[in-house]
Amino acid sequence: MREKRRFNAFHGFGTLLALSALALVLATGSPSAQTERADPLSRLIEAARQEGVIEFEGPVSLTPAGAQALIAALNKKYNLNLKLNYVPSTNYPVVAAQIITEIQAGQPPTYDVVYLTEFYLAKLYSRGFLIPFDWTRTFSHITKDSVYFETGGILIGTIFALPAYNTKLVPPQDVPKRWEDLLDPKWKGKMLAPNNVDSWITLSQIWGEEKTVTFLQRLKAQEPVYGRYPEMNNRLPAGEYLLAATQLTFFVDMAKQRGVPIDYADQVKPAPVLFDMMGIPKGARHANAAKLFVAFSLSPEGQEIWHRFAQRSSLFIPGTPAWKFSQGKELLFRDMKALVQNPESFEQLETKFARLLGLR
Repeated sequence: MREKRRFNAFHGFGTLLALSALALVLATGSPSAQTERADPLSRLIEAARQEGVIEFEGPVSLTPAGAQALIAALNKKYNLNLKLNYVPSTNYPVVAAQIITEIQAGQPPTYDVVYLTEFYLAKLYSRGFLIPFDWTRTFSHITKDSVYFETGGILIGTIFALPAYNTKLVPPQDVPKRWEDLLDPKWKGKMLAPNNVDSWITLSQIWGEEKTVTFLQRLKAQEPVYGRYPEMNNRLPAGEYLLAATQLTFFVDMAKQRGVPIDYADQVKPAPVLFDMMGIPKGARHANAAKLFVAFSLSPEGQEIWHRFAQRSSLFIPGTPAWKFSQGKELLFRDMKALVQNPESFEQLETKFARLLGLR
């Protein structure tokens, strides 16, 4: 009887273990289900595979060849066959307005991914028109430095805005050393200026609105010719004008690589830093493929392609060209907290400064 009781006790204990194991399986799911839940990247890749295509608005400087290089490298890395429909853009305000209009009308946005500066991407974010995503959990190469707008925006490239000049026509002693040097009478009628006010808004963070208004009034009196950055990059080295009030450093770098006589006045400080960002608009038809494309653009392979074709890279990734350029520079970053909390004030400054310069 004693042996039988021992057997029953052991048998009861074994039954208890089996029941406990069954309960654990029921609670946690099958091993494959556990793997699936633990690997959001695998789920994202499969969802992207089902979508098959990405509608992408990007900078014209990327070129179709650059866009093809990006998607080819992404497909190779993840064993996919996604198609990228790249639409080059030189007018970010128009793109942002188009997306806002489409979403407000209840239509799916034209683009699955938009490439904009932080100022224009903030316009989508402030209206709740960006899809959030857990980037840092899904991709090990993405850090918090690159994630903005409550995970709705990803920083892809950092661009520096500085005066630029024709190296054949402007002697070294005349190259601007301060922003105020742009107001020297010798530049009157001989200067280009961008047809947007992004840099001036950023500088107003340290100058204050009153000083910035005075500066812009005096700048307008210099009778600059306004244009888009690519246009300025052609007209400046052609000798039509001596100086550009601000030019984006990547345009200058591309020109210098071709032997064009143009350089930036890198003693001027601070250098406003503009963020090139990607976001996925609310209602995007291929949101999963878009997420994969955005994340790949920030990977080492993606950053190399972005710089090779479009001179874009992020200063928050050590070793990139932007990181190297930033070393030893006095940089001025946009107040992202203020931009998020009070986007209306930035829009009001944009309107005010544009009118001061005669752009509206």
